[in-house]
Amino acid sequence: SHNFDMGEWLPDSTVRVAWPSGTTSAVHLWIVPADLAGTWDITVSGAAVDRRYRIRLEQEFQRLSGTASHGGRSVELRGARVSGDTVGFVVADTLGGAETMLHFRGNMRGGAMAGAVTVERDSTTGRWGGVRPR
Repeated sequence: SHNFDMGEWLPDSTVRVAWPSGTTSAVHLWIVPADLAGTWDITVSGAAVDRRYRIRLEQEFQRLSGTASHGGRSVELRGARVSGDTVGFVVADTLGGAETMLHFRGNMRGGAMAGAVTVERDSTTGRWGGVRPR
């Protein structure tokens, strides 16, 4: 948009443009985020991890927050974000007796999510997929 905002929905990017008259204008960019709010069942395979998580996401425009649950333990998601159909978040989990971070990055397509997961401690990668429970 040019010189107006959308209230509570913060722009993803803003650029100031200088005009020959000496004035400036704000040009804002909003990327419409996929609707990710709700509960998701996530399956991880490879990356030395074969696991299922229940993810609960809260969303306000492009801002995400939520929790991941596995084996009776629930943790807050870290760095959760959405841009268009691209989603990313980090889950702290215990693997082999040591806590590590699992970095999820993927896309939403047709009501499902899928992508790659990287285990921080050894940089191994695997795949993940998620669907909303019925």
